[in-house]
Amino acid sequence: MRLLKLLLFVALVAAVTTMWLERDRVVSAYTDESEPIEFRLDGIDLTSAKTPVEPSPFVLVASPDLRTEQVVPVVAAPAEAIDVELGGGEAAFNGTVVGPTGPVGGAVVRLERHTTEGIASVQTTTDALGTWSATGLVGGRWRVRTYVPNLYTSGPSQIFFLANGDEVEVNTTLTAPSEVPVVELVGHASTYINQSYTYAVTVGVPRVDEEGRVVVVPAAGARVSVLSTNSSLTSANVVSADSGGAARFNLTCQSFGTPSMSVSVQIGTTTHSTRLTLAPCVALPPPPPVDGLNVDDVDEAEAPGAEDESTDDAGPGANDGTASDGAGTSGGANDAGDSADPVDEEGTG
Repeated sequence: MRLLKLLLFVALVAAVTTMWLERDRVVSAYTDESEPIEFRLDGIDLTSAKTPVEPSPFVLVASPDLRTEQVVPVVAAPAEAIDVELGGGEAAFNGTVVGPTGPVGGAVVRLERHTTEGIASVQTTTDALGTWSATGLVGGRWRVRTYVPNLYTSGPSQIFFLANGDEVEVNTTLTAPSEVPVVELVGHASTYINQSYTYAVTVGVPRVDEEGRVVVVPAAGARVSVLSTNSSLTSANVVSADSGGAARFNLTCQSFGTPSMSVSVQIGTTTHSTRLTLAPCVALPPPPPVDGLNVDDVDEAEAPGAEDESTDDAGPGANDGTASDGAGTSGGANDAGDSADPVDEEGTG
């Protein structure tokens, strides 16, 4: 062992001595400014070569900064007007216009020619005898409509197909709009029993406009009265219509089914009556379930308590009876407990 230690010591001393003697050569390799050692590989040329590069056919151009440019809205050019030919032909219309009291003078007769390119129109008026005519028209599809602005209408237009040279007679009867008001109900899809709801009764009157069309305008100020036999009225039963022609009422449905109410509308000195159907009256929906709790959970939660109560009330005798007879309810356990004591006593006696 001593010999081994001596050899190791000698080797260590020799290594340290060698490193000390060679220290200058190691340091000079990193500090001396000498040229690098030339390194050559036979058969390999390490000199650089220039490769010709063709000029690129693309040119990079920086795009302009559009962040400060003002956006100009693009406005579409108006469509070019297409002239639909009306005159220059040999077709013609003529006719007579009468109203509720006889021939109507000054009535407007509007003639429209419909083509695939568009629609063009021309109009004339009737004379004192209610007659009119239009000549020198081209053939085609024509629509004829007659009216007196704000007074009479002819109803649906009449359509004619004319060949060049045709002459068509068109006799028209004008009528005044109906005097019966248009009564409608604005309410709910359904209502619940014993709940109050607001309904609006809208009233409008038919009128003829400037173009001879029948329109319905609100009957502002009309007196509206309602009566319902199966709903309770919780507001005034007579209300004046507002500027929009609406009269509002509060009703509470009192019986299941589809109730209705009678409505009377007075405009000026004229009264009109009608009956309107209200929304169906249904039962209130059940309350929503409590979050995280349902009926099954309640039953299961009460079951252990019931068993404990039956066990406490029955006493020790009941436990013996339920074990032998298998009674499933607290009442059965009590009965079994009451009869178990005499049997046990008789048996022991």
